[in-house]
Amino acid sequence: MKPTGALWLALAAMASAQSPLPPPAATFHHMHLNDESSQWVAFYERLFDAREIERFRLWSLDALRTGDVLLLTSRSTATPGPGDSAVWHYGWGVTSLHETYLAHNVREVVWEPPLPAHQFHLHLESMTPNAAAAWYRDRLGAEAEFGNGSEGTVDRDMRRPRALVRFGDVTMLFYKVEMPLVSTRGKLVDHLAFSVPNLDALLAQAAETGIIVLEPRRALGGGTVAMIEGPDQLAIELLEAVRR
Repeated sequence: MKPTGALWLALAAMASAQSPLPPPAATFHHMHLNDESSQWVAFYERLFDAREIERFRLWSLDALRTGDVLLLTSRSTATPGPGDSAVWHYGWGVTSLHETYLAHNVREVVWEPPLPAHQFHLHLESMTPNAAAAWYRDRLGAEAEFGNGSEGTVDRDMRRPRALVRFGDVTMLFYKVEMPLVSTRGKLVDHLAFSVPNLDALLAQAAETGIIVLEPRRALGGGTVAMIEGPDQLAIELLEAVRR
């Protein structure tokens, strides 16, 4: 029997309920550094082609734009606590999930200035790399790739990431570690920030799923901002309609 129009609508509604749409993709906004000596903006300014960078002040902070990537620095006299945070290191260059350390050396490391203004990426440590990547996919709409390796293998020293996520041209690679990680707050890389289309929805989701809210919603730059704790205690700032 051919389904009637009403039945088609009912079936479509059931399919929609069973397969919810993915969250709208967030976009990478900035990386925030704690800079007690005010050296980092000047340091990075020397590494890029002057035609591809812009140095300015934003929200009373030193800022450097390299291509589509924004670095912010704030003066901090706080002494970071002991322990490693999720941020292992970061850089500029092409990345791939299945390359080894030597292949990365050939492809991504640029030993002499200028560095490429695009292709910014972060190498992140995680006790559960696949779960961390899935979190960014499910919560922030990132594109995710997963490797075939065992979660039980320590792979950081060989530069073999277990998973990666992409927010446009920005890539985050996840490496398996065994030791618990500490919060990024107060470390050199204090937090990462993403622009999101609906901050209220994400904060409501955080409340429902037990995600820690580190800083409640507040006004900033003509929009609103809040900070949550992501996987492996990586602090994540969420911005809606905030002007750069």
